[in-house]
Amino acid sequence: MTERRVTVIGLVLGLIVLAGLIAYAVDRSVEQATQRGKFREIRNVVEHILAFQSYVSGAESAQRGFLLTHDPQYLGTYDVAREKIPAALTFLEQTIEQDTFQQEHMTRLRLLTERKLAELRASLDMAQKNTEEAITFVRSNAGKLLMDDLERDLKAILDHEYELLRVADQQERQVAEEVFQTIIGATLLAMLVLGVGTYRVVRDSGARELIDQLRDQANLLNLAPIMTRDMDGRILSWSKGYERLYGWTENEAIGKISHDLLQTSCSTSLDETRATLLREGQWAGELTHTRRDGTTIPVAASWTLLKEGNRRPVAVVEVTTNISELRAAQTALAESEGRFRVLADNISQFAWVADEKGWIYWYNNRWFEYTGTTLSEMKGWGWMKVHHPDHVDRVVEKFARCLETGEAWEDTFPLRGRDGQYRWFLSRAIPIHNAQGKVLQWFGTNTDITSQYQTEQALIDQTTLTQSILDSLHVHIAVIDVRGMIVQVTAGWEHFSREHLIPSSVESFGTTVNYLDVVRSAAQSDEQARRALEGMEAVLSGRLEVFEQEYLSPSPSKRCWYRMSVVPLNTSEGGAVISHHDITTRKIPEEAQAFLAAIVTSSPDAIITKSVDGMILTWNRGAEGLFGYTRDEIVGQRVNRLVPRSCKRRSYISVTVPCAAQA
Repeated sequence: MTERRVTVIGLVLGLIVLAGLIAYAVDRSVEQATQRGKFREIRNVVEHILAFQSYVSGAESAQRGFLLTHDPQYLGTYDVAREKIPAALTFLEQTIEQDTFQQEHMTRLRLLTERKLAELRASLDMAQKNTEEAITFVRSNAGKLLMDDLERDLKAILDHEYELLRVADQQERQVAEEVFQTIIGATLLAMLVLGVGTYRVVRDSGARELIDQLRDQANLLNLAPIMTRDMDGRILSWSKGYERLYGWTENEAIGKISHDLLQTSCSTSLDETRATLLREGQWAGELTHTRRDGTTIPVAASWTLLKEGNRRPVAVVEVTTNISELRAAQTALAESEGRFRVLADNISQFAWVADEKGWIYWYNNRWFEYTGTTLSEMKGWGWMKVHHPDHVDRVVEKFARCLETGEAWEDTFPLRGRDGQYRWFLSRAIPIHNAQGKVLQWFGTNTDITSQYQTEQALIDQTTLTQSILDSLHVHIAVIDVRGMIVQVTAGWEHFSREHLIPSSVESFGTTVNYLDVVRSAAQSDEQARRALEGMEAVLSGRLEVFEQEYLSPSPSKRCWYRMSVVPLNTSEGGAVISHHDITTRKIPEEAQAFLAAIVTSSPDAIITKSVDGMILTWNRGAEGLFGYTRDEIVGQRVNRLVPRSCKRRSYISVTVPCAAQA
């Protein structure tokens, strides 16, 4: 076998391997396009999830704003968010309907969203009808629990989509790297095969003959975007791949200066790029080329320097890959992030993002507008500077604990504004996890609740003042709901009720005890208790405006009289206010007077009382028997009517009449 035959066989084998590499590169290019399509679809889903999250947060923020301020402008914001939520939710359901994991969360998300919208609507209707009821509703935190559940499912969906996005991006990068490496490998192999073959066949040929051979053999690489040029930049070969990429045919491109034809631009100067190529033998980077139709495209370029006998450089092999799709995806992602920042900068809340260790690296503009600070001042743990010194240690301790456990964080504290004044904020942060459950970052918000806080404090102060006033009165008061449960009492009620009201079988008569049940039990054997029960039930049902009765205390230690009053509790829930007023100081003299009156009335002696001007005031049975006048006939008459006519002498009357009156 001759040397030339061995060379030919080697070339054939090399070309077979080269063809296989080219086929593999084409297959990988198709896979890269597929991965780009997946990346765009997943990115679109992520954008809609973020939009849906912002709509729900906007609706809740508007609801809170209206409940706290009653400003109708918040209703407009709420209506806009409420109208957009159903469409966004439907799009998410249709987009991820093939994903079993996401379907489970989407089912719960729809139910929670419907409940959340109903709760928001109910609270707004409630606020328009009854302010006190709305404040009670806000303090109940019912809406917060529902929002936590909704955000938990939404976060799980978002985490899953982020993981899919990461995997798609990673796969696309991997395929692109494989394509790039395959092209480079194929190019190097082709150069090696051609170089060896040329060296063996025309060992003594010069550099020009080597270049001619390379140009002829380069036709084998037409499927890949490969070009060769001499050291002056003049194009020597132009593959079919280059024709498809740039639009010029081989005949149109050969002989042209490549950088002039493609209008090459680079982040660094072409002279620096050429120097790197000559020094290191290769160069890789990103360029911008102009196609025949005038459009510009970004490309990933790889240049390899070919030398004659490892000495003098004679040509450059260029391999380029169109990265327009990748740049478009990166641009779209940047635009999506930009839209998020615009949205975050225009909500009424403060918003911030921290890494997994709690180091805050981004705030929205609302934070800087309020605090008057900059990012360089606030990044990391700089936010402690605007916290109130009485609260900052508590806040830091709780936040650090949540960072360790990975639990959602919530706290209430004052923040200092640029004017030096403090306002109260409700702050919340949730962890963002990857598919493996690791915390990647924290997303937090601060909501101004100063008005709500001041309202609650005023309510607490008013309640404390009212309770103090009631406790200072010599009246024992209990408030019951429509079922009869005691919900509030004045100081000393427990002692009073045990001494004067409570049966010995009942251990306590304070709050959480059913007043009606206790009285109902006593009414079975006590007439006063029965009347009290009927009166309370009549007031609670609205059949009676006020019920009152006086009763003698059953206390074995002392004799006391009380007046019981029952009036309606004028709230939306209903109920009654029950008071027991000590009237012993009034009843004891009345009892004594009644006792004396009974003695006088039943005495057989004639006992008469008169006024200073001689008017008869009282007339007992003895007087009726002695004088013959009944009580109705004589009371109100002059006492001289009792003196006989024969005895009506001034001197006698002046002596006997007073005696008769005092007898």
